[in-house]
Amino acid sequence: MDCEEDIEDIFAEIERLFQKINPCEREIIRNNLDLLPSIYQVYKNSIHAEEVTNMLYSISEVKEAHNNCADAFRHAYWNALNAISVPGKLAKGLADAHECWATNEKEKEMDLFNNSVGRNIGYGYSFLNIYNINDMRVLQNNIIMNLSWGNLRVIYPLNSDNELMSYSQIVGFDPCCSGFAILNRYHRIFNPKKMKLFVYYQLCWRITNLRIQLRDHTAIAIRTRRAKNLKSLI
Repeated sequence: MDCEEDIEDIFAEIERLFQKINPCEREIIRNNLDLLPSIYQVYKNSIHAEEVTNMLYSISEVKEAHNNCADAFRHAYWNALNAISVPGKLAKGLADAHECWATNEKEKEMDLFNNSVGRNIGYGYSFLNIYNINDMRVLQNNIIMNLSWGNLRVIYPLNSDNELMSYSQIVGFDPCCSGFAILNRYHRIFNPKKMKLFVYYQLCWRITNLRIQLRDHTAIAIRTRRAKNLKSLI
């Protein structure tokens, strides 16, 4: 088996174990075969970040983790893990490459921004052990706090499928954002004193959803009225 066949086998194994990889990621991997264990670690970190996101955020309530608070957390946490566990050039290289084929520029800008913030957080916590549960709680809580301070980015507003609309913008998120993590049982168990915050954020989440529904109904009403006015003119 020649070298090219070996490389293709590596690509196939990564896709079998973790996720599909795009041509930009393949190029980074091809140029860093001496760091193959670290490359595998990056994709392991990706799986772990997705699992933690699903644990901390009520995905059934906030739809899929796409363009929203959960998405921002997942990208930042993945990159923080990479900054701690793999060489810096690989942590940035593979994260940037993962976004190179993104079709929407706003989504790409949001993800690259959150990736960068996550790596900076990770570099500040390089002494943590990514296999230690308590260490990872420290890292997760730091990222959630950065969400609450508006240091990460989300896209707002979104439609009911978490997709962009013509007037969507990249913003330092809605104050309700950090509440989604607190709604989860994880935080209620380990932070019982936050029950008041839990009630506040639950109310905040409801108000946000009502606000979005009102905006959508208003937009529909405006379009309907315009259509009737045009019809009356014809």
